[in-house]
Amino acid sequence: IQVGDARIFPDSSRVRIRKGAAMDSLKNAVIVANYITKYHTFKEAQIKISSRKYYEGTAKYPYYDRDSNLTILPMNSIKFINLTTTAQGEVKEKDRFKLSKEFDYYGKVQIAASNPMLFFDGATRINHSCQKFDKNWMSFTAPIDPKNIQIPVSSKMKDLAGESISAGIVWRNSSITDSIKLYPTFLSKLVQKDDPILITASGVLQYNEQAKEFQISSKEKLVNRSEKGNFLALHTQSCSMIGEGIVDLGMNYGDVKIDAVGIVNYNQSSGETSLNLTARIDMAMDKGLMEGIATRLNTVEGLKEMDFKKTTLEQAMVEWTDQKTADKLVSDYTLKGEIKKIPSELESAFVLSGLRLVSFDKPSMQEKGIISSTKTAVLVNMFDKPVMKYVPISTFFQQIYSESGGDKFGLFLQIPGGNSYYFDYSLDKKDGEMRIISDDADFNTAATLMKEEKRKTRNFKFEVSTQQIYLSKFLRLFE
Repeated sequence: IQVGDARIFPDSSRVRIRKGAAMDSLKNAVIVANYITKYHTFKEAQIKISSRKYYEGTAKYPYYDRDSNLTILPMNSIKFINLTTTAQGEVKEKDRFKLSKEFDYYGKVQIAASNPMLFFDGATRINHSCQKFDKNWMSFTAPIDPKNIQIPVSSKMKDLAGESISAGIVWRNSSITDSIKLYPTFLSKLVQKDDPILITASGVLQYNEQAKEFQISSKEKLVNRSEKGNFLALHTQSCSMIGEGIVDLGMNYGDVKIDAVGIVNYNQSSGETSLNLTARIDMAMDKGLMEGIATRLNTVEGLKEMDFKKTTLEQAMVEWTDQKTADKLVSDYTLKGEIKKIPSELESAFVLSGLRLVSFDKPSMQEKGIISSTKTAVLVNMFDKPVMKYVPISTFFQQIYSESGGDKFGLFLQIPGGNSYYFDYSLDKKDGEMRIISDDADFNTAATLMKEEKRKTRNFKFEVSTQQIYLSKFLRLFE
């Protein structure tokens, strides 16, 4: 019987029509809708046909997942309305329904005959055995293809109670110093809703069977990893997690801006987070002073040239500019062995690449944060002066409880066989201060002779310091 866009097959092919063309309700019927595309088939339908353009009732929907496992979903309502057959049902949490073996689900289910996908409005939870990743329900509303499950993920995920959940690496924001550390999440509730997120990703969530990973990114980047944007993956066998893209250090430096792009790895066995970054540190330092350091470095022989394959500079250029600009930078350096003009997006006080860092939360130390794990990094440039070489650089970015004031960082640069420069920065409320400790007499003299207004902006100032205690405290972290 054709009603609207559906073809209805009565049980035993028998129909009873009474006086006034009143048709008896059908029991155990099969509905195919729509009859052209045949996207959906409903079974055990209990329906009443009122006319050639209207029917309504209940039915059961056979749901086949990616592995062809069958689950029967009850449709509490099915009818032809607004020119299409529409069915609605609801799955309870106690039903333990799975979109696939990787994704639990409960909530509403809606089917429109004109759409091959099913529309879900509820919550999902991922299935894995990784002990250090809490598993929480994430609310979402979206059409889903049972054979290729991709669930929308926003940068501000919520559970059904409206509580914040996250996917990525997060700082524990705590007044207890020993509690300040990085912790992993993947559809997991934040310990505190204001915990700063180091790296995350948004777009869609899927499970990659071949890679054995839950993955989050844009649909384009999931197909081509070189695309712009962030990527996050939880490996279900090793329980390691990797993030790629824009990294927010999760620290407040006031007028000093640090943009970072790179790769972040979490190791469940060690509990350690490691980073390979390109960092653009933008602050109101004197251009001449900084370019003078770069000039001295360029006269040093034997410094190792930058290797694009071992850094994330190209990745950063894609994020900060576009693929064309990134390709030109790589091409110029690879073919000509030098960069004559620094792209405007890199014209900051420092640009570092190949910056290898690791989480630092030793119980014996008051300082918590992320620290250099190697003795060198690439100094890409200082303002307009390119360097593009590995130089001895150590850094420490200190995380401090948000209500205790701003965060701190230290950066120690050494010219092989020459001078050294230690940059110690701290933020007090809104005012940032950079102390520079150097054994470069010319640098010290030039900085000291500068007028105060040239060493100070509204909420930032720098000065040469002779207080070696700052450097001593920094070097103690590496012992």
